[in-house]
Amino acid sequence: MPRQFCFGANLYIPGDRAVWVAKCRDAERSRYDVISIADHVGLPPCFPALVLAAENTERIHLNTLVLNAAFYNPALLAREAAGTDQFTDGRLEIGLGAAGRRIAGQAGGRGGLYAW
Repeated sequence: MPRQFCFGANLYIPGDRAVWVAKCRDAERSRYDVISIADHVGLPPCFPALVLAAENTERIHLNTLVLNAAFYNPALLAREAAGTDQFTDGRLEIGLGAAGRRIAGQAGGRGGLYAW
């Protein structure tokens, strides 16, 4: 079955829990269908942020944009994604990719892979 056309909001995860919760609630009140967040060195981790988003919303889907595959052991990434999907009642959507910048690839221990 084809999926309906959706509108999403790419949100920056602030360090403040209350601000993050307010952003997520605002996105749902504004009738967005998806909240998307980045997976970058120096930002809060995306999986806990998505679980927190799910706890404070009812219907909005939760997306990782592109997970930096160089950060993760594949088995542990699968566990994180499956657990997050479970705790968000199946609202998780993930994207996978390689590090977009040399520093991100080096931080992941893969020698600075590039996505382009």
